[in-house]
Formats: sequence, C-alpha cells, structure tokens
Amino acid sequence: MFSLIILIILTLLSSFFYAFKVEPYRVVVNEHQLNVSKTKANLKIVQLSDLHIKKDFNANHLYKVIKKTNEQNPDFIIFSGDLYDNYSQYNENEAVISKLKTLKNKIWKNCNLGK
Repeated sequence: MFSLIILIILTLLSSFFYAFKVEPYRVVVNEHQLNVSKTKANLKIVQLSDLHIKKDFNANHLYKVIKKTNEQNPDFIIFSGDLYDNYSQYNENEAVISKLKTLKNKIWKNCNLGK
C-alpha cells in the first residue's frame, strides 16, 4: 500500500514538472503534404498557435519558436491564437511585436504587424 502511495505521488510530481517546466518550452514541428492540385508548385504554410505568453514564459522565450519557424522557410505564416495566457494579467505588447516582426515568409513580405 505504501509503495502505491509513493508511486501516485511520484506520478503527480512528474506530471506537474512536465506540464510547467518541460512542455511550455517544447517546440514541435509536424509536416503534412496535401496533393490538391496537378501543378508542380509547392506552398509551405506554417501555423503557430498556443504560445501562451505569461510571466514565466515571456517575450524573450519566443526566440526558439521564431527560429524554428524561420528555419522552415515558409511561404505563409498563420497564427491561430492563444498568444497570451491571460492578457489582462500579463502583456508585453511592444516586446512581443518586436519579436514577431522577425518572422520571415516568402509571399507576404510587406506585412506591417502592429501598425
């Protein structure tokens, strides 16, 4: 019985550690290919979502996401939400905009983010 309780406690502690110290800093790249046209043209679209910027994951941590995104050499970048974890409690608009402006894409080069 005692070993079961220890196992449950260790599992809970490990889960919390992963959820708050590992997963928020993990960047995942998934690639999918769609065959929707008979042309040879390729279009690379990168989707960003769930950044959840907050006190312990601030704008300075965006470098990894931006680096990984730019390495993909995308034609388009789509951002689908959850930029801030709780905007009313924590926001760094100028710093975040400055970092996001370093994102590079081939087609929509003249995007004036934040203006």
